[in-house]
Amino acid sequence: ARNTKYDISFGPEKGARPETVEEIEQFRQQSIQSIEEWKTKKDRPARVVFLDQDLHISARSSLMTDFTGNTHKAMQQLDDPKKVVAFAKSVTGNIVGFLYQGKEAFKNLVGHFSKEYTLSQHATQTAIFVCMLGMRFKIHGDALSQLVTAAFLANYGKSKLPPEFLENEGALEGENLQKYKHYPEVSATIILKGDPNLKEIAKMVFQHRERLDGSGFPKGLSGKAIPQGSQIIGIADRFQFFTTGTSKREALSGFDALRFMKQKEHQQYSDFAFRQLVNILKDDE
Repeated sequence: ARNTKYDISFGPEKGARPETVEEIEQFRQQSIQSIEEWKTKKDRPARVVFLDQDLHISARSSLMTDFTGNTHKAMQQLDDPKKVVAFAKSVTGNIVGFLYQGKEAFKNLVGHFSKEYTLSQHATQTAIFVCMLGMRFKIHGDALSQLVTAAFLANYGKSKLPPEFLENEGALEGENLQKYKHYPEVSATIILKGDPNLKEIAKMVFQHRERLDGSGFPKGLSGKAIPQGSQIIGIADRFQFFTTGTSKREALSGFDALRFMKQKEHQQYSDFAFRQLVNILKDDE
């Protein structure tokens, strides 16, 4: 990684792409180190360049394409949890680094969010919102990276479900609903198979569908029994669910999604988390 007055660059030289698990982990560590160095600078650069993927603020479409492409790549390697986790760390490292630039970087990304619900789009877009929420909760450094990685992988277990489950998500009943409710456990199990040291990430993933009022799953936890990270992922995940759609479910606008969550589900989330989600969207206007 190298730094200049106007640019901060992460990872290997331009044109080089990490491919093996070892190369991706090395790249992630280089990225984290560069980000931490950048945060200490008084005259932070106006632009961030990720040399390995040519990610610039001006290249908005290609940025989202790269993030989503990496998500697809991870999803396609379901039989190798180590590679899945490594790709997740790489992509979320890019997300965190890019969003440390501030509100303008977030606006650039949101402008290219998809309204179509796919696991890859949902993973990326939820991770971006969780990163913004995490910073408003004063979470930084390794803790923020772990939180965003957990958000990125939280719905990974859904890839093991029949496609029709995702098409009808939110309207499942009976035995199908019970099968669906196992997906957080599946996600957490795959994460630990990929890296047994990621216990905190797996815990956040396992509990991201729990709700403050005890109406969630898989354990029906409530209140302070639910980790802060899981609560942050939970509200961002739910918002993204409402603002994307399938052939069986129409996407809501951001305003309508927030209104529904406030009127029908307000007891499920902390007031502070909901206010911060609203503030993030206000800043994007």
